[in-house]
Amino acid sequence: MALIGGRVTPAFSRNWLKRRGAQALPAPFGLVDRLALGATALTGLSWVALGESAATGAIAGLAAFLLLVRLARWQAWQVRGEVLLLAQHAAYLWLVIGAGLLALTSLTDLASLSQARHALGAGAVGSMTMIVMLRATLGHAGRPIEGTRLDWLLFGALHLGAVLRIVAGWTGDATGLIVTAGSLWAFAMVLFLFKALPVALAPRKPG
Repeated sequence: MALIGGRVTPAFSRNWLKRRGAQALPAPFGLVDRLALGATALTGLSWVALGESAATGAIAGLAAFLLLVRLARWQAWQVRGEVLLLAQHAAYLWLVIGAGLLALTSLTDLASLSQARHALGAGAVGSMTMIVMLRATLGHAGRPIEGTRLDWLLFGALHLGAVLRIVAGWTGDATGLIVTAGSLWAFAMVLFLFKALPVALAPRKPG
């Protein structure tokens, strides 16, 4: 996710901004990107080998910082009007949140491992997979890769569900929040099928 998402997100954003004559474009791949990817890989290795240790926490904290710096260089605020681009930036942000929560749960009692896992799973994997599949479905079907109101609702429900699932870890009785979070996340999946399935089954549009 850090590697591929970190390639397609700035690339698609750059192309979209160039077509609109924007002067400020996402930064090209460079040292910051290499450091962020290296720290992310080390975080995974340390997590597997050492669990939620101080070393894992320190590396995860560094990875979260570098991933955030990397994301900030991609001009997300300039694509805020196009949901199918903004959703890619939001998906990458979940990697930052996941690494940050892993650092907190490894170094402090301020977060739990469950919260870190849900940030990476429901947040990063869920949203990044969905936006990539949706863009690919539209592109292969010859449809314009442009967001609609349904897409705003879809990704809003998905991200809100992930947020609520993490917030639930800081509440006493989390049952209500967990049910709400799961319902929102499932609702987003239903909306995705409602949008993508007819496009995938229809004949490709020429051109």
